[in-house]
Amino acid sequence: AEEGKCAQALKLLEQLKTADDAEPDQRSYTTAIVACREDGRWRAALRLLGEMGARGLPPDTAAANAALSALGRAGRPREALALLQQLQADGAADRVSYNTALHALARAGRARE
Repeated sequence: AEEGKCAQALKLLEQLKTADDAEPDQRSYTTAIVACREDGRWRAALRLLGEMGARGLPPDTAAANAALSALGRAGRPREALALLQQLQADGAADRVSYNTALHALARAGRARE
């Protein structure tokens, strides 16, 4: 079976973490989150977002919006709203964040919230 983009990205991130001369950065994580979103692996996308913070890399808006989009595509409006609220609290929400969360709600038929 062919390996998905998310699995490949996760492998590459692990290699970066153990490399002597390299360290994963925000771009590495954002790229991996996007790959997981494309494969419908929203849990992996959220885990990566959390891992960024744990490694001292404040998740940037692009990474957070990719995770929000993964939640929207997966039909997870409750999780998308929780992430949006976290972004608002961190001052990291932008117009794309709000539109992505709205799209997730509309997709789930909950746009009145």
